[in-house]
Amino acid sequence: MKKTTASLAGVENFNMEETVMKKIYAFLLLAAIAGFTLASCSKTEPDTPDTPTTQPSEPKEPNSGKIKIPVKMYVELSPATKVEISGNGDNTYNYSFSATDQLVVSTGGASGVHGTLSYVSGQSLYNFSGVLEADSAPEASETITVKLENTTYKNTGTELASPAISSTLADAVRRYSYFTASFSYGTASNSKIHLTQNSSFIEFNITLDGYADGTYSIKLIDDDHDTENPIVTSDDISVSTGLAQFVMALSSTTLKNAKLIMTGGPNLMNKSIPFGSASTAIAANTRYRVTRSFDDTFTIRAREDGTTITYNLTTKPLQFRIDGKGVWANYSSAISLDAGHYVSFRGKNKAYGESLFDVNKNCYIYGNLMSLCCTGDGDVYTPRTEFAQDEDSKNAFRQAFYNATWVDIPAEERLLIAADK
Repeated sequence: MKKTTASLAGVENFNMEETVMKKIYAFLLLAAIAGFTLASCSKTEPDTPDTPTTQPSEPKEPNSGKIKIPVKMYVELSPATKVEISGNGDNTYNYSFSATDQLVVSTGGASGVHGTLSYVSGQSLYNFSGVLEADSAPEASETITVKLENTTYKNTGTELASPAISSTLADAVRRYSYFTASFSYGTASNSKIHLTQNSSFIEFNITLDGYADGTYSIKLIDDDHDTENPIVTSDDISVSTGLAQFVMALSSTTLKNAKLIMTGGPNLMNKSIPFGSASTAIAANTRYRVTRSFDDTFTIRAREDGTTITYNLTTKPLQFRIDGKGVWANYSSAISLDAGHYVSFRGKNKAYGESLFDVNKNCYIYGNLMSLCCTGDGDVYTPRTEFAQDEDSKNAFRQAFYNATWVDIPAEERLLIAADK
């Protein structure tokens, strides 16, 4: 710069007035160019009008017009939000919040509020905070809906499209709870809201009497869902020490003559157990317990209400158990069953005469007839696996169902004489 100034100063006949005028014209030209640049930037970059630049810049997205609404919600589970045994208030299990939980917030109103609030721990109430987006400022009375999302278990806060299976109640509640809430927008910020549980849970405790431990498959069916289109299916139910325990999570529904079908295992089991009635309402936020036994015994299942089953050969004692529940009892009088319920029998006799049972309505029969020919002392009943070469054994079940017009065998079951010899 000094060199330039020196050369200008050394020019002979330097015209000061002309030089000043040239500087003024140059300034005005630069000002005009700068004004055009600013005007152009203000048209294409409305978000940054105060930051002119002589360098080219990437075009920015136009302003969407949405407004940001900072929101903090203090959330607690509704007093009714717990899982409990139907008809019994003890043994409740409550959902616990974790860092993976979020609230999905939305409204169908004119403001179009939507967004996700992240869980913040360490509060006396469960604290969710964040920023929501809205097309316009919400009215105080506008209804806001909330769903709980657990990102660890990929629960997107929607109702269960189909029932799901877990090994324990705690796991089922954690994975498959469906919580919702709704409130007026004006009450949301820094206020307390309640989340309500919408899922239902059925806890199965199934004893396998006479079947080996291993991995089994289950299906839940009812009048509206057959074996080809079950309500739920699972291929990895573990049986240990003769017990299968699992929990089914589902949305509130009505089961119609529900049946649990269990197949597989080392001995290729294939049996079903009915539970519930022709119309069993499964309520939200409730745990139900189904305790049954799959025993390898001769079974009669009612197809109609008011079914009466009479054992004819009372000189040859039998024991019975209804619906796989409770203890075995000695038969003494006719047994009454409604549709879907069943009675299993066992005995220690070598042979039976004709017309073993009288039944007033059509029924299903299935299971192992050898449960009527058990061995063992006291309460030990072990079905025989072979027949002796004598007349009693040869005629053990001769004409046992002679003229039994009430007999049918269900497609999903088998009637067996499980003897090797």
